[in-house]
Order: sequence, then structure tokens, then C-alpha cells
Amino acid sequence: MASRFAQLQGAVERYSQLWLAYQEECLRLGANLRTELASFLECPSENISWLGFAENEVPAASAVKYDPDWQIWLDDVAFWHFRFGIELGDKLLQFNFSVKRPEISDRMFLVKLRDKEVEVRNGDFSKLFEELYHQMTEFLVTDFENFIHRRTRQRGFKVTDKNPSS
Repeated sequence: MASRFAQLQGAVERYSQLWLAYQEECLRLGANLRTELASFLECPSENISWLGFAENEVPAASAVKYDPDWQIWLDDVAFWHFRFGIELGDKLLQFNFSVKRPEISDRMFLVKLRDKEVEVRNGDFSKLFEELYHQMTEFLVTDFENFIHRRTRQRGFKVTDKNPSS
């Protein structure tokens, strides 16, 4: 029989493997989402880029993953948070989304866009992309008017210059 110490070592190894597998599955979904979104929008994939978060946007206690091209963070309810930008001429439409796999044994993910959760099953992004497109177009139609009339503006989207320094 293994010592208690050896049992703890084995438990820590399994624990670490579960966390790593969860992260990798969510990252893979995010990468597929970028590729499939380009196809849905009928634009070159180069027009869709990963974006990082400002330091003040990420809670201090979150697990943060940095990569050379992008950054994600994990909240306390198991959602990984991502940010994309879509190049539209000289502007960049930025948006956030979050990914969670509620059941390890299931092939379904929940993707959160603002306050709406959409199920993605077996890599079928169609419902998600329809919702995203609806939210983006609604934002672009209503944001300026909401600002002028001092109404609550939609969060989760932002339009910036593609090259702010120029």
C-alpha cells in the first residue's frame, strides 16, 4: 500500500491534469471560434485577432494565461474570458466572450456574450454566431444614440481606431 504522501502526490498529479485538460479544451474552442467566425463573416481570418485585457480588467485573484499573441483569464465560476477584435477598414470592433464546459463528460460548452449564454455542441457555432452578429449590429446601431441621450450603453463591445498611434 502506498504511503499517505505518495497518495497525495498522485492526487495532486490528477488534479493538475484535470485543470490543464480543461484549459486546453477551452483554448481549443476559442481558437476554433476565431477560425469559424471568419468563415461566418466571410472575411479573411487575418481580420480577426486575439486581444489582451488591461491590467485593471482582470481580477487580481484570477488565473491568467499569457501567450505571445493573446491573453485569457479564468474567473471563479469556471469561465475562461477572451477578447477578439474584428478589423473593419480603419476601425477595430472589439468584443469579449467567455467559455465554460459545465460537464467534463459532455461535448457541450457554454459561451457567454455579455449576459447571454449560448450552448455550443459538437463544434456547431451557428447559434452563437447568429447571437453575436445580432448583438454587434444592435450595438453599432444604438450605441451613439444611447450616448447622446444619456441612456445606458451596452457593455461588451467597443470600436477603436485600428492604429491608434497614427
